[in-house]
Amino acid sequence: MANGIMQYIQKSKLDTFIIRQSLNLCNLLKWATIIPSNAIMPFPLGQVWFLHALIIICLVSPLLFWLYKRNLPVFIILLCCSVATSVIQMNYNIVPFFKIGVHNLFNPFIHVLFFCIGFMVIDMPRLRSPYISSAIVTLCFIAIFVFINILDINPDYAKHTSSSDLYYVVGSTGAIWLFLMLQQYIMKLYKMLPLLIQHASNFLFRHTFAIYLLHSFAIFFVEKVFGLVNPQQKTISYGIIKLVLVLFVTLLLSPMFTRISSLVSNQILILTGRTMSCLIKYRQKNR
Repeated sequence: MANGIMQYIQKSKLDTFIIRQSLNLCNLLKWATIIPSNAIMPFPLGQVWFLHALIIICLVSPLLFWLYKRNLPVFIILLCCSVATSVIQMNYNIVPFFKIGVHNLFNPFIHVLFFCIGFMVIDMPRLRSPYISSAIVTLCFIAIFVFINILDINPDYAKHTSSSDLYYVVGSTGAIWLFLMLQQYIMKLYKMLPLLIQHASNFLFRHTFAIYLLHSFAIFFVEKVFGLVNPQQKTISYGIIKLVLVLFVTLLLSPMFTRISSLVSNQILILTGRTMSCLIKYRQKNR
């Protein structure tokens, strides 16, 4: 393994990547907004779109919550616009119209729906009642049936993820509400599991975010260090070995990644709080 790592380091172009690509103002801005292009990535990281969408949603979430509390009609109109956009996307590719510079605001505009549903469910517990939950889940599954069997939509969920359309929105909403509806039963079943499985589940729950982000690096690492890239060797044993190694690397690194991301997040929250406090004090002094 050590020899494999050394050979890869010697043959790789990571040094060139770091010096010539990363130390570039445009590329640094892309990294800062978490939308690095494939040209400046040392390994594929397809799920990075999620972080870009999450950052934008977090930035606008205070405004959305304020609208929800103070101006509900405008809030509903914004949600309807988001749904309408997902409907149009089913027939026409309108993603390019949402590009502003290096930013693509399409996914944030669609995924903000789930964020809004989240704080609506928390603020209005009646939305989680058995009757409402059953009605929402039923309507979502009926819509999915119509999409697949009547409108002949490609049922492959992955095809609708990067450019989220109504099929993706309805499917995700139905799945989320189904889990909310079954939450009590799932927790009862969980408590019946052996203690070892409970501990494993708790570990995965605690480090879900890190595992999601790190698995691409783990695949890249295993392929380069152990040479598991030969398509002629894609047998069952090949798949099992690669899966075990990727899981091992991902799970090994995830606690450290979780710790670092928590520290960074806490510092950002502290700095944001101090900034807001200073702005409030400044406004009070200048009244």
